[in-house]
Amino acid sequence: MDGVGIISASFALQSLRNSGYKSTALAVAELVDNSIDAGATDVDVINLSEEEIGQGNRQSYQKVKSIGILDNGSGMDLNTLHRCLSLGWGTKLKEESGLGKYGFGLKGASLATCKKVSVYTWQKPDQVFKVHIDLDEIKEKSLKNINDPVTAKIPEQIKMEFGDKIKNSGTLVLWEKLDKIDFAMGRTLVNRLQKDFCRIYRHFLDDDDSYGKKRNIKVHIIESSGKKRSFSLKANDPLYQLTPNNIDALHENESTNEIFENIDLDVEYLGNNGEKKISRVEIRSSIAKPEIQALGGSSDVGRHYANNTGISFVREGREIELAEFGFLDRSEPRHRWWGMEVRFQPELDDLFGVTTNKQHVRNIRSISSEEAPELYESAGEDQFKNILILELSKHIKDLRSKMLKQITVRAKGSRSENTGIDKVEEKVNKKIDKDKPTESKKVDSEISSEERKKQEDKMKVLLKKNYPTNSDDEVKKMVSDLKKMSVTLKQDDWPGSLFIDRQSINGCAVGVINTNTEFFKKFFDVLDKMDDSRPVDALRILIMAYIRAEDEMSISHQLDRQTLEQFRSVWSNHLQALIPIAHES
Repeated sequence: MDGVGIISASFALQSLRNSGYKSTALAVAELVDNSIDAGATDVDVINLSEEEIGQGNRQSYQKVKSIGILDNGSGMDLNTLHRCLSLGWGTKLKEESGLGKYGFGLKGASLATCKKVSVYTWQKPDQVFKVHIDLDEIKEKSLKNINDPVTAKIPEQIKMEFGDKIKNSGTLVLWEKLDKIDFAMGRTLVNRLQKDFCRIYRHFLDDDDSYGKKRNIKVHIIESSGKKRSFSLKANDPLYQLTPNNIDALHENESTNEIFENIDLDVEYLGNNGEKKISRVEIRSSIAKPEIQALGGSSDVGRHYANNTGISFVREGREIELAEFGFLDRSEPRHRWWGMEVRFQPELDDLFGVTTNKQHVRNIRSISSEEAPELYESAGEDQFKNILILELSKHIKDLRSKMLKQITVRAKGSRSENTGIDKVEEKVNKKIDKDKPTESKKVDSEISSEERKKQEDKMKVLLKKNYPTNSDDEVKKMVSDLKKMSVTLKQDDWPGSLFIDRQSINGCAVGVINTNTEFFKKFFDVLDKMDDSRPVDALRILIMAYIRAEDEMSISHQLDRQTLEQFRSVWSNHLQALIPIAHES
């Protein structure tokens, strides 16, 4: 009886086309891994366009015809070239270092993008060899083997445009018959590379060689007319420490975050021979500088930060994944203002659960207190993995909480950093007639120095609660600054439904918002966390107007404080009772 093949080459390659690359940019990244491992200092991503495609009434565009990745690395010998497109074969399958490892990247990324991939390589000038896979050809001819390498010439258009970049050794991977790319125009790929690709390779794009030696990576668009446009790629760093970066022209050469805390973990794992080994895992965190956070989430900088929200896992300088992993909720916009990077080496791939396409770390997640004891009691190889997961979960949660607390304090506005008064309050006070008699001014003129001191001490306690990171001297200055104001808002918490209270401090009416009320939790705080500050600013202006009006009415209409307090209490009760209506709508 004739032997039966384990798998059909044509069927296997067609199945491989659904290998799960999230984007064409991430597929390109697999080839850049190989270039970096080959020692390349220059990598060029080339988009070759065909004739303009009409769009009816819309403007025509240059459709991408092929994509090439050219490098000046060491090139491949004939044996390596012959096998490089063979499934299950790779040069680093038994190694514990390097960006590549699984023998999957080149063929997986290529076939997930196109139906024909050609690999040109050379280790001496003018001695170029080539292999290729063409899915149509394999199906038509029922091919089972990859043809032997043949001598070849670099495609004329690439040689003409990039002759100066073709060095003594190197490799060109050319994707043709593009049928699974997620864009049509070359400029779209450039935009996507600047977002995801520049984040993945940030440590190879910045000027600091301490973690990832710099590579010059450029993207080129060559139109059918021969016109060429080139773009240099800059680091997109979730920790906002690396330079140059692509945040914007104003900040591209500066770090816009401050280092928060770095933690090193020694992690046990089993080597290839079953022996116990130790590998270092680094957790690095940073927080936006106050002046950057003050720009707000709706600014261009704020939107750039929002795209980098999450925890980044970086394997030997190359990012594997940026995600929440259950540690944060993207609906909380303040998470954007901190960054965290977990660095590890390829020998820990199994513990982290790195997927073959290097897009995910499957084993990392937030561990609940109920789940932790069971993980601690695990045995065997799972013990190393579970200890790593537990340690990371503990440290990530701790860092996240501390950073978010500091960010939340800052989010009161620039108030927490200097006077305790933000721009909205400044504008409100400029509009108010400061000479109009108010209860606060009357009380201020009549109270004794002893009472004034008690009033100031009470305000210091409230300010310290609002701005816990401020020093005593800073709080003292804030009290002094409040004396120049007519109205301001602060926050406190106390039992009951009373949403707003009024205090006086040397002539300033202070509206104190109760953070323990349902209205604060379900409305005010929600608005305060929005990227667009206008809704909460409008609500704050409304409240300040109410506090100022109450302060004036207490004099002009002889309404005593007790009556106003009763009014405030009744109003707050109505507010509490009406909250469900908003949720019903």
